[in-house]
Amino acid sequence: ADGANFVARLQSAARPVLVQEVAGDAVVPNVATEILGTLLGLEAVAAANTSGATLAPTPAALSIGQHVWIRYTTSSSNRYVHQSLLLPADASAAAAHGTRQLQRDALTFLVNNL
Repeated sequence: ADGANFVARLQSAARPVLVQEVAGDAVVPNVATEILGTLLGLEAVAAANTSGATLAPTPAALSIGQHVWIRYTTSSSNRYVHQSLLLPADASAAAAHGTRQLQRDALTFLVNNL
């Protein structure tokens, strides 16, 4: 279902919502996520682009009590595809790092907003 169909429910929810968008997603068109984010009154913020052993959460994931929209864009150190939250895009270090970044941001947001 299109996320835009749930905007009223999300806006009235007691808990904030984290919107994670993978730039160039081949499964969920970015335009659908952009409509959802816009209807929620959000602006996308770029994900942290860390590399190596250091993995800091995207600063927006530290937000408490606010909806957040984070956009993940593939770079030389991070590779993202639709399933990257649960499964790396491939066997590369960049894909594994991308999955860890998405997971770090999601868990950080959840812990701060439970």
